[in-house]
Amino acid sequence: MVVAIKLQEPENIKTLGQRYKNGSKENEGYIDWLRETPHKIMNHMIYTHHAYIKHEFPKIGQLLFSILRTHGKNHLELIEIYLLFNDLKIELENHIVKEEELIFPAIMLYEGTKTNENRKQLLERINEIEGEHKAAGDIVRNIRIRTKHFTVPMDACKTFALAYKKLTETENNIFQHIHIVKLFYLKTLNDYIEHGGFIYNS
Repeated sequence: MVVAIKLQEPENIKTLGQRYKNGSKENEGYIDWLRETPHKIMNHMIYTHHAYIKHEFPKIGQLLFSILRTHGKNHLELIEIYLLFNDLKIELENHIVKEEELIFPAIMLYEGTKTNENRKQLLERINEIEGEHKAAGDIVRNIRIRTKHFTVPMDACKTFALAYKKLTETENNIFQHIHIVKLFYLKTLNDYIEHGGFIYNS
Protein backbone atom coordinates (compact mmCIF):
# COMPACT_ATOMS: atom_id res chain seq x y z
CA MET A 1 0.00 0.00 0.00
CA VAL A 2 1.23 3.52 -0.79
CA VAL A 3 0.18 6.53 1.26
CA ALA A 4 1.16 10.00 0.08
CA ILE A 5 0.93 13.39 1.72
CA LYS A 6 0.87 16.07 -0.92
CA LEU A 7 1.61 19.74 -0.54
CA GLN A 8 -0.59 22.12 -2.49
CA GLU A 9 2.12 22.35 -5.12
CA PRO A 10 5.33 20.37 -5.74
CA GLU A 11 7.86 21.65 -3.25
CA ASN A 12 10.79 20.23 -1.38
CA ILE A 13 12.35 21.12 1.93
CA LYS A 14 14.73 23.65 0.37
CA THR A 15 12.15 25.63 -1.63
CA LEU A 16 9.55 25.56 1.14
CA GLY A 17 12.12 26.79 3.64
CA GLN A 18 13.22 29.56 1.30
CA ARG A 19 9.63 30.72 0.75
CA TYR A 20 9.10 30.97 4.50
CA LYS A 21 12.42 32.79 4.91
CA ASN A 22 11.59 35.29 2.15
CA GLY A 23 8.28 36.12 3.81
CA SER A 24 9.60 36.30 7.36
CA LYS A 25 13.22 37.42 7.41
CA GLU A 26 12.32 41.09 7.78
CA ASN A 27 10.56 40.32 11.05
CA GLU A 28 12.55 40.97 14.21
CA GLY A 29 11.67 37.56 15.60
CA TYR A 30 12.52 35.52 12.49
CA ILE A 31 13.59 31.95 13.27
CA ASP A 32 15.00 29.45 10.77
CA TRP A 33 12.86 26.47 11.78
CA LEU A 34 14.83 24.06 9.60
CA ARG A 35 17.70 24.47 12.06
CA GLU A 36 15.63 23.92 15.21
CA THR A 37 15.02 20.73 17.16
CA PRO A 38 11.64 18.93 17.05
CA HIS A 39 11.17 19.74 20.75
CA LYS A 40 11.57 23.48 20.16
CA ILE A 41 9.28 23.46 17.13
CA MET A 42 6.55 21.59 18.98
CA ASN A 43 6.80 23.94 21.96
CA HIS A 44 6.46 26.89 19.58
CA MET A 45 3.36 25.32 18.02
CA ILE A 46 1.76 24.67 21.42
CA TYR A 47 2.66 27.86 23.27
CA THR A 48 2.33 30.29 20.36
CA HIS A 49 -0.11 29.09 17.69
CA HIS A 50 -2.24 26.71 19.72
CA ALA A 51 -2.33 29.14 22.65
CA TYR A 52 -3.60 31.87 20.31
CA ILE A 53 -6.50 29.67 19.21
CA LYS A 54 -7.40 28.68 22.77
CA HIS A 55 -7.19 32.18 24.26
CA GLU A 56 -8.15 34.53 21.42
CA PHE A 57 -10.83 32.65 19.49
CA PRO A 58 -13.51 32.94 22.21
CA LYS A 59 -12.88 36.71 22.35
CA ILE A 60 -13.03 37.05 18.57
CA GLY A 61 -16.28 35.09 18.50
CA GLN A 62 -17.78 37.51 21.02
CA LEU A 63 -16.63 40.50 18.97
CA LEU A 64 -18.16 39.09 15.80
CA PHE A 65 -21.45 38.34 17.55
CA SER A 66 -21.52 41.88 18.97
CA ILE A 67 -21.03 43.57 15.59
CA LEU A 68 -23.51 41.17 13.99
CA ARG A 69 -26.20 42.30 16.42
CA THR A 70 -25.32 45.98 16.00
CA HIS A 71 -24.54 46.19 12.28
CA GLY A 72 -26.07 43.03 10.81
CA LYS A 73 -29.07 44.82 9.32
CA ASN A 74 -26.82 47.01 7.16
CA HIS A 75 -24.05 44.45 6.66
CA LEU A 76 -25.60 41.10 5.83
CA GLU A 77 -22.15 39.66 5.15
CA LEU A 78 -21.56 39.60 8.91
CA ILE A 79 -23.89 36.60 9.26
CA GLU A 80 -21.75 34.49 6.95
CA ILE A 81 -18.51 35.78 8.49
CA TYR A 82 -19.75 34.83 11.95
CA LEU A 83 -20.76 31.34 10.78
CA LEU A 84 -17.48 30.84 8.93
CA PHE A 85 -15.49 31.82 12.01
CA ASN A 86 -17.43 29.35 14.14
CA ASP A 87 -16.68 26.61 11.60
CA LEU A 88 -13.00 27.59 11.79
CA LYS A 89 -13.06 27.52 15.58
CA ILE A 90 -14.51 24.00 15.67
CA GLU A 91 -12.10 22.78 12.98
CA LEU A 92 -9.01 24.11 14.75
CA GLU A 93 -10.02 23.14 18.27
CA ASN A 94 -10.30 19.53 17.10
CA HIS A 95 -7.11 19.86 15.08
CA ILE A 96 -4.88 21.06 17.91
CA VAL A 97 -6.04 18.20 20.12
CA LYS A 98 -4.90 15.75 17.43
CA GLU A 99 -1.57 17.52 17.03
CA GLU A 100 -0.81 17.66 20.73
CA GLU A 101 -2.12 14.21 21.69
CA LEU A 102 -1.38 12.15 18.55
CA ILE A 103 0.99 13.78 16.05
CA PHE A 104 3.61 15.30 18.33
CA PRO A 105 4.02 12.20 20.51
CA ALA A 106 4.26 10.08 17.32
CA ILE A 107 7.01 12.39 16.01
CA MET A 108 8.99 12.08 19.24
CA LEU A 109 8.58 8.30 19.16
CA TYR A 110 9.77 8.13 15.56
CA GLU A 111 12.71 10.46 16.30
CA GLY A 112 13.82 8.07 19.02
CA THR A 113 13.38 4.78 17.16
CA LYS A 114 13.28 5.38 13.37
CA THR A 115 11.43 2.07 12.95
CA ASN A 116 9.26 1.36 9.92
CA GLU A 117 6.24 0.65 12.15
CA ASN A 118 6.51 4.01 13.92
CA ARG A 119 7.09 5.78 10.60
CA LYS A 120 3.93 4.16 9.17
CA GLN A 121 1.85 5.24 12.16
CA LEU A 122 3.20 8.79 12.00
CA LEU A 123 2.56 9.12 8.26
CA GLU A 124 -1.01 7.88 8.61
CA ARG A 125 -1.69 10.53 11.24
CA ILE A 126 -0.01 13.30 9.27
CA ASN A 127 -1.99 12.29 6.19
CA GLU A 128 -5.22 12.77 8.13
CA ILE A 129 -4.47 16.24 9.48
CA GLU A 130 -3.07 17.54 6.19
CA GLY A 131 -6.68 17.62 5.00
CA GLU A 132 -7.58 19.63 8.08
CA HIS A 133 -4.90 22.20 7.26
CA LYS A 134 -6.44 22.64 3.82
CA ALA A 135 -9.95 22.93 5.27
CA ALA A 136 -8.85 25.62 7.73
CA GLY A 137 -7.01 27.50 5.00
CA ASP A 138 -10.09 27.42 2.77
CA ILE A 139 -12.28 28.86 5.55
CA VAL A 140 -9.79 31.66 6.21
CA ARG A 141 -9.71 32.53 2.51
CA ASN A 142 -13.51 32.67 2.45
CA ILE A 143 -13.48 35.01 5.46
CA ARG A 144 -11.02 37.25 3.63
CA ILE A 145 -13.34 37.36 0.61
CA ARG A 146 -16.46 38.10 2.68
CA THR A 147 -14.68 40.90 4.58
CA LYS A 148 -13.33 42.36 1.31
CA HIS A 149 -9.78 41.74 2.50
CA PHE A 150 -10.62 42.88 6.04
CA THR A 151 -11.71 46.32 4.86
CA VAL A 152 -13.54 48.16 7.65
CA PRO A 153 -16.75 49.86 6.37
CA MET A 154 -17.15 53.62 6.64
CA ASP A 155 -20.00 53.31 9.16
CA ALA A 156 -18.12 50.87 11.38
CA CYS A 157 -17.62 51.37 15.11
CA LYS A 158 -14.44 50.68 17.07
CA THR A 159 -15.63 47.17 17.91
CA PHE A 160 -16.13 46.47 14.21
CA ALA A 161 -12.61 47.65 13.43
CA LEU A 162 -11.18 45.57 16.29
CA ALA A 163 -13.00 42.45 15.09
CA TYR A 164 -11.52 42.80 11.59
CA LYS A 165 -8.08 43.46 13.05
CA LYS A 166 -8.37 40.22 15.04
CA LEU A 167 -9.47 38.35 11.91
CA THR A 168 -6.33 39.61 10.16
CA GLU A 169 -4.22 38.36 13.08
CA THR A 170 -6.03 35.03 12.88
CA GLU A 171 -5.20 34.65 9.19
CA ASN A 172 -1.53 35.40 9.85
CA ASN A 173 -1.40 32.97 12.76
CA ILE A 174 -3.00 30.12 10.85
CA PHE A 175 -0.96 30.40 7.67
CA GLN A 176 2.28 30.75 9.62
CA HIS A 177 1.30 27.68 11.64
CA ILE A 178 0.56 25.66 8.52
CA HIS A 179 3.82 26.70 6.89
CA ILE A 180 6.00 25.90 9.90
CA VAL A 181 4.24 22.55 10.39
CA LYS A 182 4.88 21.61 6.75
CA LEU A 183 8.54 22.48 7.22
CA PHE A 184 8.56 20.38 10.38
CA TYR A 185 7.05 17.32 8.68
CA LEU A 186 9.42 17.66 5.73
CA LYS A 187 12.39 18.01 8.07
CA THR A 188 11.33 15.02 10.19
CA LEU A 189 10.66 12.70 7.25
CA ASN A 190 13.03 14.14 4.67
CA ASP A 191 14.18 10.70 3.54
CA TYR A 192 10.69 9.89 2.29
CA ILE A 193 9.91 12.87 0.06
CA GLU A 194 8.88 12.39 -3.53
CA HIS A 195 7.50 15.21 -5.66
CA GLY A 196 6.43 17.26 -2.66
CA GLY A 197 4.85 14.39 -0.74
CA PHE A 198 5.84 11.83 1.87
CA ILE A 199 5.79 8.29 0.50
CA TYR A 200 6.08 4.96 2.22
CA ASN A 201 5.36 1.41 1.15
CA SER A 202 3.97 -1.37 3.30
